[in-house]
Amino acid sequence: MTADYLTAGAPAGVGKVFASPPKATMAADRFANAPAGTPSGSVIYVEITRSQEVRVGLGGPVAGKKTVTHDLMLHLAFTSMQARAEDAMDDHDGQVEAILHLIRADRTLGTTISSPSPIFVAGEETAGITVSVGLPRTAGGGAVEIWSIVEFQVVEIISA
Repeated sequence: MTADYLTAGAPAGVGKVFASPPKATMAADRFANAPAGTPSGSVIYVEITRSQEVRVGLGGPVAGKKTVTHDLMLHLAFTSMQARAEDAMDDHDGQVEAILHLIRADRTLGTTISSPSPIFVAGEETAGITVSVGLPRTAGGGAVEIWSIVEFQVVEIISA
């Protein structure tokens, strides 16, 4: 569901969003949906690193509600053909900001109460949203690569 939300509102420069890392990612995946000549692109891999269920109300052994808290990591694999690493980093930072804007824009990540797994909140728990950015490195053909991670929690409320 998070991958669907990010795909539907994919920020400029994000080629594809994968619900999990595929066996191989093609370079073209980073520039999918981008106009020809776009110098920078990326893919996002969604990873659920931890989930925890907690009963939140009375209701006996078969009725009631539970919160399910998922710790999510969005791995951003960014590539740029900008001539200067500083320009590549600017493009990267713009993509990260656009991802943050998407998370902030809808705390339910596009779900509704009638969705199969409605999200109560995303990125609003005490951990908030954390961004970790790696240093730019030069890859083959002069491309600049930057890996970064956006971490946040997603809370569902389910009947259980």
